[in-house]
Amino acid sequence: MSMHAHISFSIDESRKLIVAGINGNLSGEEINRQLSHQLSQIDAPWSYELLVDARAFSGSIRPEESNELAKRWALQG
Repeated sequence: MSMHAHISFSIDESRKLIVAGINGNLSGEEINRQLSHQLSQIDAPWSYELLVDARAFSGSIRPEESNELAKRWALQG
């Protein structure tokens, strides 16, 4: 049984914590797209701690994709 590649999101308002679980084989571009979309739905996302759980991630992220997400995050705050 193969697992559907996806990102799960959990928000704990009381602890100001967002957990993003990356599951399966996703491209760095898709991860950036999904994370950016989900974070854009939250008021003041930069005021939360963001924990990325990649234990079930089987893909790879190029350094430039990681840098792109960091730039997007910096522009939010």
